[in-house]
Amino acid sequence: MPTAFSVQELQAIPFFSAINEQDAAVLLDRHRLVEVMPGQTLVMEADWGENLMVVISGLAKVRSYNADGEESVLSLVGAGELLGELSVLDGDARSADVVTLSPVKLLKLQGSGFQRVLQANMSLALGIARLEASRLRDLNRRFGVQKSDATTRLLDALAYLARKSSAEDNPLALMPP
Repeated sequence: MPTAFSVQELQAIPFFSAINEQDAAVLLDRHRLVEVMPGQTLVMEADWGENLMVVISGLAKVRSYNADGEESVLSLVGAGELLGELSVLDGDARSADVVTLSPVKLLKLQGSGFQRVLQANMSLALGIARLEASRLRDLNRRFGVQKSDATTRLLDALAYLARKSSAEDNPLALMPP
């Protein structure tokens, strides 16, 4: 497994496509590439977090448990998506667990470098705002079908899984086993 991630590889990820080489180098300072098997916990709710991760490949679920111990899957994250950015942005504890559903390759970035680049780069700051808005809209849509019949909920869940498994956000994509 390669131990270094290049500036060009980072800029090839759509979220980071607008950053310059100098900012990319700051983000990649002390980065780590990690490969994780299915069923592994990447982030634990309420833990302190000083880094963020970029999913290079694979699929993971973001989950939380209610007071009765029932799991709620809040979202799925796939290639090109960020994890842990909320803790880096607000300095608070992690808001949910993240568990791998397939083999996952991650790029771990230092939060301090991300904050420096974010403060100096309006397009990256707008990218974070768009990411969070998209996640909120997605949750709103998914909560909206909760009262629907079982067939509608199942079809919606399958389309969501297919979209998150696809680099093109395709609801007809093949899903992982």
